[in-house]
Amino acid sequence: MLAAASPVFLVLDPPAREAGVDPYWMARYPNTEMPGSTNLRIVSLTTDRISNPFESVQVDPEQARSYADFRGGDYPYLFGFYEREGAGWRWARADVEALLRYSGESAFKLDMYMPSPAHYQNRGGVRIAVWIGDCKLGDVHQDEEIAKQWRLSMDHCPLKSGDIVRVRLVGDNVLERSDRQLSFIVNGLGFDGTATTPDASP
Repeated sequence: MLAAASPVFLVLDPPAREAGVDPYWMARYPNTEMPGSTNLRIVSLTTDRISNPFESVQVDPEQARSYADFRGGDYPYLFGFYEREGAGWRWARADVEALLRYSGESAFKLDMYMPSPAHYQNRGGVRIAVWIGDCKLGDVHQDEEIAKQWRLSMDHCPLKSGDIVRVRLVGDNVLERSDRQLSFIVNGLGFDGTATTPDASP
């Protein structure tokens, strides 16, 4: 997420465009192309609201899953995640989404890993806000280098079985000294039927 007040002006030079910086921000926020020089692309981002990255996507209900296990292969309905690495895990930017099917599960599960807090801009770890559509389900806060599975009860954001919903994860911290925006690593995310983790806060 961008912390600056709206609008934010994104100035992209040729190396930034070649690195693919602009498609993410253009899809995340409503935007307007501004006049610029030959070498620079200037875009005004309306950052006080976000765009739906799946608005123009033809969703196949048969492919929409309740839980997206990144180690089990590609999943078509993702936004803001980088390509799969290693055993299938993905780095997440600080603001990512997945389109998932709810089938009556009692909890939302986030299977994640965070590198050492010493590598982050803020040494206090990463707090991740979990949104189900327009409903904030809760926060998880990881402050140690460990793989962990977080669960949040679905009681706060009731859904109907069969609903296909946008699930948004917003992290408040990123790695320093990186040319990419890297917030945390995800092995999988989605709806889960097991008990709620006590230390996940609504």
